[in-house]
Formats: sequence, C-alpha cells, structure tokens
Amino acid sequence: MRPEEKDTPWEYKPLIRAAMRGIVPPASLTRQTKSGGICDLNVALRTNRADLLALWDDSRLGRLGLIDAAELRRRCTRPLDPNHPHDLHGGLYQSVACEVWLRTWEAAAAHLTAGATP
Repeated sequence: MRPEEKDTPWEYKPLIRAAMRGIVPPASLTRQTKSGGICDLNVALRTNRADLLALWDDSRLGRLGLIDAAELRRRCTRPLDPNHPHDLHGGLYQSVACEVWLRTWEAAAAHLTAGATP
C-alpha cells in the first residue's frame, strides 16, 4: 500500500475501517482515537502483582546492575499514572520483557551446557 493510503488527517485508520466493514459492529468503525487501555493495564498489574514482585526478588538484570529492582518492585505496587498511561511505570513493561528474555536465555544455555558432551 502507498503511505498516503494508510493515513489521512480527515479519517482515522481508513484502510482498517474499510477492511473491517461488515465484520465488526458499525459503532467500532466510527472511533476517532485509540483506547488508552489504562483500566486494562491496572487490572493486569493487580492480577499479576505477585508474579511481578517475585520477578524482581532475584532479578538477573538487577544482578548485572542494569535496573533498580527495588524501584521496579515499588512501581508494581501502585496503579498506573492516568496522566502518563503509556509510560508503563517508567520502563516496567520493557524491564519485564528483558528480564523474562534473559531468564529464558539462561535456561536454554544451561540446558545446552548440561547436554553437551566433553
């Protein structure tokens, strides 16, 4: 698609709207903005709080000095700032992604090392 077909200052997401006509409710096609989603994110934070807090107990990123695990624990205990919903607690989302990736990488490396022959 050409870039000028993707966006226009007069219509919100014209290609998606055209493609979804007849598939989604018509009211969904009249939206002019994205939903902030902050309520969903706050529910997710509350629902997964114990797992998030446990993630920082023995943080690989913290051991490497790349994050302040205590600060991330603190951020996991409070709701998102409605004035800055996309901040996601100053990098919490990115920190979780990196921590999980690093733990997965470590587990895979340990698995390979354990299975290696001398």
